[in-house]
Amino acid sequence: MKTYGISLTKSKFLIVYLDSDTAIPASFIETFSPQATIICFSSAEMAWGWIQVGNRADLVIANVDVGGLSVLEKLRLSKIVPAPPVILITKIITSQLQDKARRLTALDVFSIISDIDKLTMRVDYLIQKQAYLHSAARWENVDLPELKIPIWKRVLDVTVSLTVLIMLSPILLVAAILVYIDHPGPVFYSSKRVGKNYKVFDMYKFRSMRPNADKLLADMSAHNIYGTAEASPTDSTRCENCVRAGIPCQQPLFLKEKMICEREYVNAKKAKAMFSKFRNDPRVTRIGSFLRNSSIDELPQLFNILRGDMSLVGNRPLPIYEAERLTTSGHVQRFAAPAGLTGLWQVTKRGKSKGVMSDQERIQLDIQYAEKFSFKTDMTIMLRTVTAVFQQENV
Repeated sequence: MKTYGISLTKSKFLIVYLDSDTAIPASFIETFSPQATIICFSSAEMAWGWIQVGNRADLVIANVDVGGLSVLEKLRLSKIVPAPPVILITKIITSQLQDKARRLTALDVFSIISDIDKLTMRVDYLIQKQAYLHSAARWENVDLPELKIPIWKRVLDVTVSLTVLIMLSPILLVAAILVYIDHPGPVFYSSKRVGKNYKVFDMYKFRSMRPNADKLLADMSAHNIYGTAEASPTDSTRCENCVRAGIPCQQPLFLKEKMICEREYVNAKKAKAMFSKFRNDPRVTRIGSFLRNSSIDELPQLFNILRGDMSLVGNRPLPIYEAERLTTSGHVQRFAAPAGLTGLWQVTKRGKSKGVMSDQERIQLDIQYAEKFSFKTDMTIMLRTVTAVFQQENV
């Protein structure tokens, strides 16, 4: 028996691998040893002995030529609960083998000659699925500790926001008039956001687009800087690769208690992001472009601060669909901080010519602020915000 990977911990995905060739394909070990513990056996008796005494196995990969079917049969006759899923491997797949594997409810049968990529994809899916389930279970019934805003922070918020509103009231009035004159309609735009303690509120901005901006999206492909928008997928539960291969989704993602294909979700998100960038976006009004680039469109959020929805400094309030994802991915801590007009991630890279910040970087900065915010931290961020007000990109 050989063990690859780190110690046998409960959180480590454990694979029992049965094959007479103890030199498992190097690509398999290289791919999965960082994510899983791999225990190798050269005989069916040794593999079954390990499983029979109650040792945990999250997945069994068994070579039919070394007794893989006997291990599968014993598992089905045993009372081991939960019984680990079994993937059979062999050099040549026959219809008789497929029928027997189906009767014994094997997870799948792969050829070690031609199906290595498929095997790798399936194992990766199982590892990611377990990681998701552990993460979701961890946070499913967790209530965020009620965040109490420190007195110093609330006093600072009210004092500064009220002072700025009074000082900038002429600018706010002129901006409101120009927004209406440019394209008559509501002066303010509100959207549902999630802030501290996972509370939902209406966040305000000056309207920078035409009143019917959402309806214009269908006619925007001619202005897209990336070309024509891709057609919608015919199967939202499987990506094109899975559809062509005729196999179930290999990268499931669970959103709002519904399974979708993670690859399709990511592609759709990328397409949406690309589709939102235009050389001359006809949805944005002339005054709206100026308001965005000068950040004046954000000033109505000072009213949110006065109401207590937000703070001057905090973690940026997120749209509801983004917040839902973070609560099931182990990042719910970022909501243990007030929602802010500016924050740590904004002054770290935003507005800098170098700065493309990944989602993970931003989340970690949000968590860092939630854990360590103080009067000194807030004052430092506010001072640094002044230099990052004007954005570099006009998109």
